[in-house]
Amino acid sequence: MYSCNVLELNAKKNLKILLYICASGFFGLSVSHAADDGGLPGSFLMLPVGARGGAIGSSFAAWDGNAAGIFWNPALLSKTRKPELNLSQTWLFEDTGHSFMGFSYPLKSALAFGTGYIRQASGGFERRTNPFDSPVSFSVYNEAFLGAFSFKAPLKKFPLYAGFTLKGVRHKVDSDCGSAMGADLGLNLSPYKNFSVSAVMINALKPEVKLVSRKTAYPSAWNLAGAYKLSERAGFSPVIGVSLLKYERQAAKPSAGAELVYRKNTALRLGLSENGISSGFGVRSGNYILDYAVLFHEISPVHTISLAIKFGITMQELEEYIKKGIHRFDRQEAEGLARAYAQKADIHYREKNYIQAIKMYETAVLWDPGNGELGLKLERARSDMDRELNAQVIERNALIAMSYYEKGDLISSREYWQNVLEINPSDARAKDYLSRIEVRFTEQEKERLQDERKAAEQKKLLDLLAAASNLLKEEKYLAAAEKAGRALAMLPENPQALLLMNLAKNGFALSVQKRLARSAELCDLKLYAEAMTVINSILKDKPGQKETLEIAGKCRGTLEPKLTPEETKKMEKLYYMAVDSYLKNDFAQASVRLGEIFAINPLNNTARNLEEKIKKAQKAR
Repeated sequence: MYSCNVLELNAKKNLKILLYICASGFFGLSVSHAADDGGLPGSFLMLPVGARGGAIGSSFAAWDGNAAGIFWNPALLSKTRKPELNLSQTWLFEDTGHSFMGFSYPLKSALAFGTGYIRQASGGFERRTNPFDSPVSFSVYNEAFLGAFSFKAPLKKFPLYAGFTLKGVRHKVDSDCGSAMGADLGLNLSPYKNFSVSAVMINALKPEVKLVSRKTAYPSAWNLAGAYKLSERAGFSPVIGVSLLKYERQAAKPSAGAELVYRKNTALRLGLSENGISSGFGVRSGNYILDYAVLFHEISPVHTISLAIKFGITMQELEEYIKKGIHRFDRQEAEGLARAYAQKADIHYREKNYIQAIKMYETAVLWDPGNGELGLKLERARSDMDRELNAQVIERNALIAMSYYEKGDLISSREYWQNVLEINPSDARAKDYLSRIEVRFTEQEKERLQDERKAAEQKKLLDLLAAASNLLKEEKYLAAAEKAGRALAMLPENPQALLLMNLAKNGFALSVQKRLARSAELCDLKLYAEAMTVINSILKDKPGQKETLEIAGKCRGTLEPKLTPEETKKMEKLYYMAVDSYLKNDFAQASVRLGEIFAINPLNNTARNLEEKIKKAQKAR
């Protein structure tokens, strides 16, 4: 041990610190909150970490987790919802400071990792080898490097979390230093809703540090803690907790703590233990949390300040933001809602829940229709969903095809492999198996297969021709032409298909001319809104039709109103009100708002798009 009689402290130093150092050697410089802890090896790791835990006390080991769980209870790391950086500083007595830095990173599968660093240092000491030498100043510090892992046990009855913290400790007094490894173990479970209990074994693996001549082992300890969250009332959420902390060769130390949170943004805290009364508060703004704690120690108040920075946003936070809805009905608020829906969609997209992702992206586009990036994300999600659905259909058909192949039912196997090729013409497995099947077919089977193929093709051809004929009667010329075209691809010289194709082309050309004449007539009568409706129907069927575009330009130029800033602002607000009503399934009210927009500007495309969505939703009912 570092001998106390070689140290001559500066007279300005408090006598109590001198007694601590003499009592505990290099460990004893950790001035603990309790006088009898000063003589325990590793007492610097008995000090609370972070202002929140410092105010509440040892029962914080059962509270919902944050990055400080690396120190309090490693099992709590799995209860964190997003990555967090936690920094704290405690000011002890006589130039002694206690610092903590921790980072936690939760994973989707209820696993979490954490790392931390604790340092306690004190300077301004002086030593002489004999009374006549000039004094030489030196410092004393203790530090710990922490690495933690936590996971959730697969229990059905209640959540159980477990974790461990590996720690490397290092002590230095002047030029002498020593280091060692240790570990803590922690459990946390919730047998009932809002009730949490924890058991932490501190120094389950005891660090044994040798500074000069002999090793000194840290004492092990148990912390049994419980916390209960009361029901929220008027925005206030109270939590109370109790703890029993027992170190080797010491009596058990009970403590209690409480926290009152208001709307998740402000907190007041209180703790009571044999060290005295502790108190503190916390404020939160988004992902930033500032906490303060004070322990009313018999020597002097001990102050702690912490800053926690969280990263990202959770699904629950997004849902709460979306639940608030829109109140001002302005662009800024709508863009904020669009971002929230987009972030929620991003989470669903990463989880490959494409249906929900598409739904959220579509809603985000409604709130911010001018955001091109949202449109690209929506198309990407749709494309990925189609690809995954096709992959699932292909795999299902392939499995059935292989099953029939193994049973010797080559006809059925061939049918399912052909289904695979229809979805993915380059599928190598399907081509390979079809080649094998062709080789194994007998002459009789080949003849039978050829007859079946001809019959199927004939039926498909007749179905296409019948469909084209019916579409012509309904004056759906483009759809009729598409069916006739498919029939011609099967049998290029089929006279009925050729006739239907010509009828469809001529009918479409006459339809376009008829609508063009009607739109021109409506423009001459200055019925521009009706004219644009007809023009849009032509452009929908034939987007690049030059004559239509010319008439559309003429009508639009005449019809496009010159809006005042007040009218633009009013339309913007009406649109957001319509979107809000649409999302609440109040289609009638949404249509009323859109009608008010069209009264100001009949050519508002954004409102027209929403109108189409409303019509589709009403038909689906």
